[in-house]
Parts: sequence; structure tokens; C-alpha cells
Amino acid sequence: MHTNLGSDIEGITNAAIDFLAARARGGFGLIGVGVINSYMVPGDESPLEYFLNNHRHIANYARCVSEITQYDAVPYAQIGVRTPFGKVSRKNPPSLSRLSVDQIEEMIQSIVDCAVRAAAAGFPAVDILGVGGSAHGLFLSPVFNDRTDEWGGTAEARRLFALKTIAGIKRALGSSASSARPYHC
Repeated sequence: MHTNLGSDIEGITNAAIDFLAARARGGFGLIGVGVINSYMVPGDESPLEYFLNNHRHIANYARCVSEITQYDAVPYAQIGVRTPFGKVSRKNPPSLSRLSVDQIEEMIQSIVDCAVRAAAAGFPAVDILGVGGSAHGLFLSPVFNDRTDEWGGTAEARRLFALKTIAGIKRALGSSASSARPYHC
């Protein structure tokens, strides 16, 4: 649910926590908290987005997780990553070949780091956004991915961004990813 109740200072606002807790109180069983922007693109962020970049943000999301779970709902962090191309469409296609390998790896690391912070806040799961112009969707797309190196061209190469993201999260979270406490709603 895009609520525009985030904050670059707070990460998630009290109003957003109240909004999400109300859904849990009303009977929702699974609540996606996001989209949490993991990769900063100068000039492209909104101060009303969700962010999860520091200890203050982690504490606020921990309170959000606590509020949601008290009603036996399961929260998950939905993490998104943007590319530095602005609005993307067939009429305004990005050129992923303009991204350096270092930029690509930086985007992947930003998602991994955000997932680690989400786990620290108590989220039992993360969802990596793959639609709406996100980097994952663009890399997977034969329409938008114009790269001819290991990151594009074949279907296998176009999956590399997503596969490295998943591998990075699993590596960073280690055994904690498989031993998260189970929820029973």
C-alpha cells in the first residue's frame, strides 16, 4: 500500500504505523510494509517514501512490527530499488548499459543491507519489489535490458541481478534467515 507516510528522517512515520496497525486490528493476516526505498537516486526520492537506512529507522520499524504482530498479523518488508533513470516506459526506455558494474553491485548491496536492517527490526520476511520500474523488473525485461555483458542479453544473464540479490541476502542473514520464528495466524 503506497501511503506516502514515510519520512527520510523517521523512516516510517507514526501515522504509517497507525495505518498499518489498523489493518492488522481489522483482520488482515499478511501486511506488506513498503515500498521501502533501498537505493538513493539523487533528486528522485520523495520525502514521503519509506526508508530503512539507520538505527533510528530500525527502531521505528521494530515498533511497527510489534504493533502489527500484536494482532496476530504477519508483517513483511517490501524492498524496492530504483535505477537512476527517472520514470520508465516504452516511450522513455532506460539504457541499462549506461550503468557501470560498480553501480549495479552497489544497487544489489543496498537491497542486501536494507534486508539486514529489516531483519534487525524484526521482520520475519522481505519481499523484493520486481514491478513498477524497479531495477529487478528492468534487468529481467528483454524490452528494457539492453546490456550484452553478464547482466543482459540472454534470459539467464537477465536473471543475474535478481539471483545475486537473493544470494546476497541469504549470505548476509545466514542461519537467521532459516530460523526466523514461525507465525501462526
